[in-house]
Amino acid sequence: MCNQKLTVLLALIVIGFYWIGSSGASQCLKNSAPYEIHERRLGIGLQVTNRPTHQLMTRIFDIFLREVLHYKPVRIVPIHFDNETDPDKPWRLLNYVRTVNGLLNTTMINLALWMPYGYARFPEMILSAGVSITPGRFGWFVPSAQVPDTVTSYYSMHYKIFENINNTHYDLYTMDDNITNILLQRRVEEFINPNCARHKCAMLIAEHRNDSFFIEHTLKESYLNVVWLGEQFKQTIEELDDIYKIQYPHGKKRFMVLHWTPSMIIGASIKFTQMILPRCEESVDQQKTHCKYDLTPIVKYYGKDLSDESRLMYALQSFYITDYTLEYFQKELELRRNRSENIEDIYNEIACNWMHENENVYNKWIEPMKMQTLSIGGIFPINVTDQGHLNIEEAAHRAIAAVNANTTILPGHQLVLKINDGHCRSDMVMRALIHYYKNDNVLGVLGPACSETVEPIAGISKHMNMMVMSYSAEGASFVDRKAYPYFFRTIGAITQYVDAHMELMRLLGWNRVSTLTEDGLQYSDYMANMESKLKQHNYTLAFNRKFQPNVSAEDMNEHLSRLKEAHSRIIIAQLHNDNAAMAICEAVHLGMTQAMGYIWFLPAWLSKDFQVWQTKVNHRCTAEELRNVSKYFEKHLIIN
Repeated sequence: MCNQKLTVLLALIVIGFYWIGSSGASQCLKNSAPYEIHERRLGIGLQVTNRPTHQLMTRIFDIFLREVLHYKPVRIVPIHFDNETDPDKPWRLLNYVRTVNGLLNTTMINLALWMPYGYARFPEMILSAGVSITPGRFGWFVPSAQVPDTVTSYYSMHYKIFENINNTHYDLYTMDDNITNILLQRRVEEFINPNCARHKCAMLIAEHRNDSFFIEHTLKESYLNVVWLGEQFKQTIEELDDIYKIQYPHGKKRFMVLHWTPSMIIGASIKFTQMILPRCEESVDQQKTHCKYDLTPIVKYYGKDLSDESRLMYALQSFYITDYTLEYFQKELELRRNRSENIEDIYNEIACNWMHENENVYNKWIEPMKMQTLSIGGIFPINVTDQGHLNIEEAAHRAIAAVNANTTILPGHQLVLKINDGHCRSDMVMRALIHYYKNDNVLGVLGPACSETVEPIAGISKHMNMMVMSYSAEGASFVDRKAYPYFFRTIGAITQYVDAHMELMRLLGWNRVSTLTEDGLQYSDYMANMESKLKQHNYTLAFNRKFQPNVSAEDMNEHLSRLKEAHSRIIIAQLHNDNAAMAICEAVHLGMTQAMGYIWFLPAWLSKDFQVWQTKVNHRCTAEELRNVSKYFEKHLIIN
């Protein structure tokens, strides 16, 4: 029944709005591109919420479709949801991309749907065109001028304050009666927390309840009320900022704003500092409300009926609003804030001005007459000295040359490899991926090399429609095709090596083995599989030593000593290059080499640069010592 009411409500709201389309919109561009008019049997509807960013980007795309590509009819369709906490809301949002009740002759596009990571319940006939803007998140914000730069400021900016009304910092956020009266006089709606029935509680100030209704379900353990101010939100917080500077200097009192970023409020005329909020995995209530405080991709979706429109698809997939454009929106809205005309006229004016000033940008949304170059984005550990990563870039260039030399593979196209150094660091790899997505029209990404850097980009590639092909990431978690539909690799998962270990033990008559592994997702899956297979084959796991990635030489010595005390002679070591050098150095000191009857399984890609090893072990072994003892490890076993 609730779902039926929601459907009827949305239908009434949408039908109640007039449409802004080609018949009613004034001409923006005087000399538009020389395309013939493309009139569709089914019109194109551009859905839009009341958020200014969504309004402006939608109107820009509307002008582009009508006046550059000459599609008609094109309409802007306002939509509105009252129940932000509906667990099926993402599905309903996507479903209304396909159709809105009463507008069945229109194929819908939405340029800015906030879609949680991992959401997989897609309606039929709905497709994604990638992200349209910087990922967004909700947050609680305090004007930065009210937060002194002191040691205690961290503790005064934590959500836990509001779970205890006697907290030292709680009174910073309570409001005097004159402030409360201003808010109550302008309120559109409010939430009175049941916990506040007998207490004077702090208050969150928000804009539209339909955008942030979820907050009511996350305050069960808090002493916080919420007031929504609607259209007076921006004006009120600016007035409050002035009042607080005079009445409460040096941060003696603070007010909090519930809003989202990127937006036209946060970071505009008033600079805000974000409160520390719980991570989604720490809060069941947040999980139920789709993790609003976590970064959420803002994605473009469209009805499948548009898939055969190559020019439209190219424009939709290319459409992206940069952070620079967001700043432009903020400045333009600020300049017009005191004007009396209709807000839609202001949105149209700003969108039209942007089109006049950014022809070089929207020309990139126009499909070239002929595709000639196809790009692959390479992410390689170029400046990482490990021997296992040598020659990867050269090998990739040779593969590109081989494809281009055979004209039957990609006739009429030239394959190009672009290069970025990932440094085997997650932040650099993510930066490279974003660079490729924003600046280069790439088919996909080749790389990165290191498993620990893959997971973030493998997850986000789903929303970018960008394939990620890794040549050396062994992590076991990437086998989930629903979570990582666009991630592929040219080697097996590390867990697949376990069967090879089992067979080798059978052939050599071994029945007892020990392991030395780094703690982390990549190797934890491996060890779980290893332990299961050992039990299945009646083998004994004599000892399993795990250590932190930043282990010290002294701790490594202790781990190896414990293995030695347990009479562990066969050791399977799964560890990265820095710790491999340390383990080998300490094994030499403890007499645990092949010469002393120990058998080591080591990764295939370990470096043999002993000068580098000497540095990595902090000179506990010299390069000469490592070179001399390396012969003991020349006969170590590798499964590859």
